[in-house]
Amino acid sequence: MFKEPDGKVSFTRVSSFLLVLAYIVWASFIVFQKGKIPDIPAQVVWLIGVAYSVNKLSRQVKIEVKKSA
Repeated sequence: MFKEPDGKVSFTRVSSFLLVLAYIVWASFIVFQKGKIPDIPAQVVWLIGVAYSVNKLSRQVKIEVKKSA
């Protein structure tokens, strides 16, 4: 789950997982403390989306660089 197809650990996958995990813990804390379900902040969605996009883009760039070499 955290490794690229070449077997290396992916920083963006690990960091995205930690961000999602932190949000789940934070949201659970709010639910138990206040009894309300919090909204998902747009910044969290953007941050996770950017990390995922960087991972996909960097993999494609590596493939293209290898092709041109």
